[in-house]
Amino acid sequence: MSRRMWLGSITGTAVIGLVAAMTSGALAASPAQGVAALEEPVSTHTVTLDLTGDTWVSNIGQTTSQATSPELRVGSTNLGITKARSYLDFDYSALADIPADAVVQSAALTLSNFETGSCAGSAIRVSRVTGLWTVPGLTWAKQPTVTTTGAATSVKSYGAAACPTEGAVAFDATAIVNSWLSGSAQHGVQIAAVQEGAKTGFRKYRSAENGVAVKAATLTVTYNSYPATPEELAVDPESEVVGLVPSLTPTFSAKLSDPEGDPVHALFEVRKGNNVLAPLVWSGASDPVESGETASATMPAGVLLDGSIYTVSVNAHDGTLKSKAKISKVFKVDVTAPEVTITSDTLTNGEWINPTPASAKFTLNGSADTAGFYLTVDGQEAPAVGANASGDYGTTIKPAAGWHTFEVVPVDKAGNEGATVTFSYGTGAPTFTSPSVWESSADDFTVSVDAPAGATGATLQWRVWGQGTWQTATEVDQGEAAWDGTVTNEAGRATTGLLTWHAALEAPATRPLALQVRACFAYAAETVCTAERFVVLAEDD
Repeated sequence: MSRRMWLGSITGTAVIGLVAAMTSGALAASPAQGVAALEEPVSTHTVTLDLTGDTWVSNIGQTTSQATSPELRVGSTNLGITKARSYLDFDYSALADIPADAVVQSAALTLSNFETGSCAGSAIRVSRVTGLWTVPGLTWAKQPTVTTTGAATSVKSYGAAACPTEGAVAFDATAIVNSWLSGSAQHGVQIAAVQEGAKTGFRKYRSAENGVAVKAATLTVTYNSYPATPEELAVDPESEVVGLVPSLTPTFSAKLSDPEGDPVHALFEVRKGNNVLAPLVWSGASDPVESGETASATMPAGVLLDGSIYTVSVNAHDGTLKSKAKISKVFKVDVTAPEVTITSDTLTNGEWINPTPASAKFTLNGSADTAGFYLTVDGQEAPAVGANASGDYGTTIKPAAGWHTFEVVPVDKAGNEGATVTFSYGTGAPTFTSPSVWESSADDFTVSVDAPAGATGATLQWRVWGQGTWQTATEVDQGEAAWDGTVTNEAGRATTGLLTWHAALEAPATRPLALQVRACFAYAAETVCTAERFVVLAEDD
């Protein structure tokens, strides 16, 4: 089990959880820092409304629909005595391809102008038709009603002596198209001069019947949909106790998607406090990712403060539009490592007592937010233990004779690990740490013996099992040199360190042979020996 997995198993419920709040309206629409720098991707989609009919009528002469005319005429050449207006209608079925919540970024009605009363033309207006009409049934006397709400104008003109003979003129029909999408009647548009009595307002445009298809009027709508609300907002690293972040420079990530499959950025905001209205301390954008993938950005250094609570929120941005809603998550920064002290009711760190007590209680006093402790006993990792609500842990053991080292690493709810704290103690008479009981070897044995501190030296003794006389071992090395009985006195204990006893050089030739071995430590007033340990001198392989 990994330490992170263990931490989650002992700490119980989360201390700070996912807000999972969906925020919309004015707050969601407010610009985030970094948006202006988003140059890619730019998401645009277009639909074209096919022209189903166009015509023009005049108050004198051509007072009925000029449906087959190769031109569309507006304005007047004779001070308004004779004036013309044009009408266009479209196939509106293409508007159904625009999603209901999409934003129309632009709509351009483009016509090819080939004649004008003046190169410095006055305004021509495109207005939304609000009344019923048909191309063949149109007359000057029975023109449909129009509204100037959302109308667009252009002064561009071509086809006079001092200007190009022909050119495209685009009218901004965005407001008109938005009206149609919002439910207004779809009856096409009227094109008319704002000043119908002025020579500068006269124009001729190519109609659908002009013989060159590309010169006919076009209505192209450019739109984009809002990216979806992000999902799976995460902070890394984050403790399994949700909401605790053991880093001043975490990485934020979220899964992004776009209804049209466009690439998207994640726009992250971090606010100091536990809600999305708290003061903004940082905002940043991820690199673009494909729709359905996870985007991320890393918090820069020098912004977050240890022990403070923050709220991170994320919108999706496709380069044009930001998602209508964001998701948020509250987290607390915790980079302070916990501490621990170890105490015992009968044992003292760094001391050896004799005799061995029947029991000993250990108390691990951790910092208040300590979640648990990783334990190592005599060099072997032991099962981790969880702390109580105060960050502490207590246990009672039956001490074994010899020297023992107890190492404790505290870990807090955020996953921070504190420094290792060691508690060492010895109990009882001198004791072997090696060889093990009934260990078998054809030649040598590794010997290590601990005893109470204060010893001036030691000897290793052996005898054949069942014989009464102990013999001093002479074939003993410490490293590359012969051992002369020197011991090392440390805090609380004396130790021989690691020795190599060449038993095969001293014992009788009979194999296998059971031997007893002991170590005796000399003190100022006495000599104290270990209990004997049985080993086997085995036959050669």
